[in-house]
Order: sequence, then structure tokens, then C-alpha cells
Amino acid sequence: MANVFKRVRPSGFYTWYIRYRDPVTGADIKKSVGKTKADAERLLTKIRGQIDEGSYESKQRQQKVTFFEIAEDFMAYSRARKRSWVRDQRSVTKLKEFFGDIPCARFRRSMIDQYIASRKTEQGRNGNLIQASTVNRELACLKTIFRRAYMDQRIAYN
Repeated sequence: MANVFKRVRPSGFYTWYIRYRDPVTGADIKKSVGKTKADAERLLTKIRGQIDEGSYESKQRQQKVTFFEIAEDFMAYSRARKRSWVRDQRSVTKLKEFFGDIPCARFRRSMIDQYIASRKTEQGRNGNLIQASTVNRELACLKTIFRRAYMDQRIAYN
């Protein structure tokens, strides 16, 4: 059940909406689209196509998953299976400090570049600048966090 409808205000202004059933939750979704019926129909067709392909569910799922959640999943794996889990714990702590608890869908390459730049200017425990190998280990940890979340189907793309 999906349709396009127009809602007219008492002032005479109107807005086009789409309505469809979310295949993940079963909830009835209504979204404001804009000023033209063609835009509303185009968006509804796109969403129907995503639902048919199965990509709609994974996109919706990824918008809800946060970085802290997948980092904690990775740490559970690391503690159980790796002897180097202490090193992973330090890396995850630094990554959490920088990125915060943002949705995974909002991660961008530019954010990772900013992380690299900021870590290269920080001082380590001995007072010297952080070495490139330390940053590389932290980036490898970040890569593994996202790869494992993708393999567990927690996120739609890596």
C-alpha cells in the first residue's frame, strides 16, 4: 500500500506527501515531498524499487546503528579471540574520543583525514609526537570495526 496525496492548508498552500508501509517495522510512513506531484511520484517509485531490491531495509538499519555500538561489538570479538586486545582497546578509546557516538551513515572519508591530521600532532606518553605506525594501527582497527559490522549486516556498506 503506497500512494501520493496532497494536503491543503486553510490558507490555500499545499504540500505533496507520499505514504507507504515500512517493510522493517510495518509502520505507516508519511513523508512531505514538496510542491509537485511529479517529485512525489518519483520519490515513491525510488523507495518502491529499494524495497523490491532489499536495499531499503539495510539503509534504514544503518541509519540507526552508531559508532559506539559497532566498536563495542568489535571489542567483544577482540577480547574473546585476540591476544592483542589491549592494543585494540587503546585504539578504540582514541577513536571514540575523536568520532563520538555518531550514526555510522554519517561517517565520511574527510572525517578520517581529520583524525589522521589531529593524531599526528598529538604527543605520546613519552612526550614525543605520535608515530605514523601508531596512527596506522588505529586506522587498521577502525577498518576492522567497520568490516566486521558489514559482515554482521549491522551496516549496509563498508
